[in-house]
Amino acid sequence: YTLFPKKPAKKMSYVAGLPKPKGCV
Repeated sequence: YTLFPKKPAKKMSYVAGLPKPKGCV
C-alpha cells in the first residue's frame, strides 16, 4: 500500500487490516 506517502498511514493500516503497512511507513 504505497498510494500515499505516510499521512493516511493509520487509515491504510486499518483499511488493509494490518498492524502497520510497511509500504507506507
